[in-house]
Amino acid sequence: MLEITEVESRKSFSQIANGEPFFETKRTVQWVGSVSYGNFIDVIEAMTLLQEKNRNQVINLLVSSPGGQTGIAMSFYDLVKGFYRPNLQTIGSGDVDSSAIIVFLAGRQRFVTPNTTMFIHLGGRTMDGDRRFSSAEINSMAREDNIKDRQYAALLAKESGRLTTNEVLRLMKKNTVLTAAEIVKLGFAHYII
Repeated sequence: MLEITEVESRKSFSQIANGEPFFETKRTVQWVGSVSYGNFIDVIEAMTLLQEKNRNQVINLLVSSPGGQTGIAMSFYDLVKGFYRPNLQTIGSGDVDSSAIIVFLAGRQRFVTPNTTMFIHLGGRTMDGDRRFSSAEINSMAREDNIKDRQYAALLAKESGRLTTNEVLRLMKKNTVLTAAEIVKLGFAHYII
């Protein structure tokens, strides 16, 4: 578990209780709304600018999202963890659902507000109304969804440090909603702020 003094831009709990902000708003980027290419590009561009100003200083990413395309979230996670490697601190607030959990887990330090929830479920697809699909196309879509479900579960298990991939898959199959306390207990966040 992280100690509160390990991140220079974080305030002590007594400072927060006295009304001081938890983090520097000048170095805060917001992922609010769906996991979409538009949000992905906006957030990466903003984080890149902040990282160019000071590579070692914390960048705060506020995440409040109903989720969206898993591939976009995976791309964000892979870029942040493997390429950009910012000193990223994520703060989940309100809904951090579905693929937005992957965005949230990209943070080195992860926090949630008291009323944050996470919704973990199996992947799915929306279909265009009158579009026709062959059985080969449907089989390919099902295969891709199964691969993404396993990738999603493996990533959540790795970042949790407390769950196995199969345990996460069971949570997904149950359409699980987690409270802030459960999010911390399972290792998805370090603290409730």
